[in-house]
Amino acid sequence: MKRPNEIRGQHIEEAKRLLSLGYGPAAVALRLQRLFGISRPTSFRDVELASTQMQSEAHDVDDPLPMLEQRDAMLRDIEQAFMQASAQHNVQEIMQLSRAFERLHRMGGNQSQKY
Repeated sequence: MKRPNEIRGQHIEEAKRLLSLGYGPAAVALRLQRLFGISRPTSFRDVELASTQMQSEAHDVDDPLPMLEQRDAMLRDIEQAFMQASAQHNVQEIMQLSRAFERLHRMGGNQSQKY
């Protein structure tokens, strides 16, 4: 069954958001599969289209990111999840996210201060 253009557009926008945070195309495709329940080929097509649209908007997403930049992307993602859990008053999730944030933050040593 074919997806409506509106739904497809939402999937592509989510892929663009994740790519702009610094995640690799394979990780973004996997996230789309899990989040929206779409097939693997469909998720990779959406990521490719999102990447093409971002490049036409003068963003460079094909360069592999160094480990610290990947870590920073994950920290930003955890921070967003933390804000959402806080808004929902989900104490258990806040505690889990806090531990994950702390572990990732320690990965960078002195570079952690730049986040």
